[in-house]
Amino acid sequence: MKTGAVQYRIGARTMEVGPGAAVVVPAGVEHASRIEEGTEACSLWLGVDMVEEIAATVSNARHVDPQVLSAAARVGTLTELLVEEAAVEGSGTIMAVEALAETLTISVVRRLRDQTARAATAAFDPRVRAALAMIDEGYAEPLTVDDLARTAGLSRFHFSRLFREQVGASPYQHLVSVRVERAAELLRRGGRSVTEAALSVGFQDLSRFSRAFAQRFGCRPSQMMTSGRRVAIVGL
Repeated sequence: MKTGAVQYRIGARTMEVGPGAAVVVPAGVEHASRIEEGTEACSLWLGVDMVEEIAATVSNARHVDPQVLSAAARVGTLTELLVEEAAVEGSGTIMAVEALAETLTISVVRRLRDQTARAATAAFDPRVRAALAMIDEGYAEPLTVDDLARTAGLSRFHFSRLFREQVGASPYQHLVSVRVERAAELLRRGGRSVTEAALSVGFQDLSRFSRAFAQRFGCRPSQMMTSGRRVAIVGL
């Protein structure tokens, strides 16, 4: 949104959206909006299949919740580029629109994921947060639970117990989950074989990678292919 304000009401919840902000309303969620006079903004509808696929890969979720994104300059810029490209006639427009729609969706899903993660980890023990940061940054390295425990400054036993209590999974399970999700992202993007994707995220045992992948996504790594995505634009 550039100027003005819009008020969204979803059930008993009211969300105020002002300049520089954006609001995300999932498909099928009933809502009412009140637009302040003089408001300059635009509304986009993105294909549900694309959003769900990206959400599953980027944030380990199949859907997004209604939220306001403050300081959403990047989202605003991508939206403007998408709207401008959609108005262009000629070859390449569809490809450009789909690429921008995907980039915009990734940006939004990342913001929603990070907001949720910050809220969820705010109460975590600082030692657990340090281990989580190490996994996020070094998941492709040959990390061990002992490495994570040293980062947390705890014995392996006490660290593993504390981590499981707060995260809901063992350190190793969480590491494997992060690696599998990154591998899925590489496979969906294309240009990588299953072996290349597995090795690039830290797996050395391909059979273990395949089992973990199937458990997480319900399919073999080779079945994870980039699918055609649809994008529609409304409210311009």
